[in-house]
Amino acid sequence: MKKSLFSLCCVLVMAGMLAALALPVQAQPAGAGTQQWAGAWQMGPSIDAALWGGVAGNGWARITGYYWTGDDRVYFLGLRAEDNNTYGDVIYFDVSSRTYGNTGVDMPVPVSNYVIVGVPNDLRGHGFGLYIVSGRTSSGAQTGAVQVYYPDENLVEQITSDPLPAAPARSVGAAAYANGKLYVWGGFDAASMYADTWVYDFAAAAGSRWTNTGCNLPLAMSYISSTAVGDLIYSIGGDTYESAALVPQVKTYVLDTNNMAACWQDAAMADLPEAVGDAPAVFVPAGTYMGGSDGAIFKRTGGWRSGHLDVWRL
Repeated sequence: MKKSLFSLCCVLVMAGMLAALALPVQAQPAGAGTQQWAGAWQMGPSIDAALWGGVAGNGWARITGYYWTGDDRVYFLGLRAEDNNTYGDVIYFDVSSRTYGNTGVDMPVPVSNYVIVGVPNDLRGHGFGLYIVSGRTSSGAQTGAVQVYYPDENLVEQITSDPLPAAPARSVGAAAYANGKLYVWGGFDAASMYADTWVYDFAAAAGSRWTNTGCNLPLAMSYISSTAVGDLIYSIGGDTYESAALVPQVKTYVLDTNNMAACWQDAAMADLPEAVGDAPAVFVPAGTYMGGSDGAIFKRTGGWRSGHLDVWRL
């Protein structure tokens, strides 16, 4: 298939969190219905801090949302508020009613700076799971906690037997599910960036599920756009840390989970047309309005608050 990378000169008028809502196809399970284009970009509703017991008027940040087709909701597994307090509340946005709600359960270890990965079957018997690995706690410390929320059962669990063993502890730079396993790579601990790649095997014995793949990113980075398409994992842009400043990058890498000996391949994907970090990426499958005939990866650029879309056509 021919591959190309180009920019769409359309300005987004919402944060990346809500941009994901307009593309409700991220990591959807097999058999999900064909998605239809929802119309023009528009602002979503505001959220009231009372929903998580926060200070009135406080907003939220440093979060990731995940759209789950099973109940037509976008889930957020905790948040950091404007007053810098971190909450573990599992919040959702109901796409049909356009309203926010609180599930009534909290993540065992409240964190921000996390990445949510959808796992179809983690062999624990609770159905589809939303995993987060590591994160920044309310005190500013880093944790290697592995946590999961099961939307079908409204259940949260911490996998205490298998925290991420990477040292020093850090918030991972990116994460993806591919080939039946969970991969995390890069990371930042507020002082240093990291380049290592770890894989979590759900079928392994408790206490031995993590393995350091030995495949380091060519650049130590975090805040990386990431997605998986089949058994290929895409690492797109991200930030390095230079002179106490986050520096966006143009570099892209591809990890073929069936050819781990090749590690992260630089030539498998064109670099971004401009440097960017701190932005989400989403795979839109073939046969959908925006996916086209072969599927596409969309990534917002321009930092946290504004910009346009870069598109990688498969």
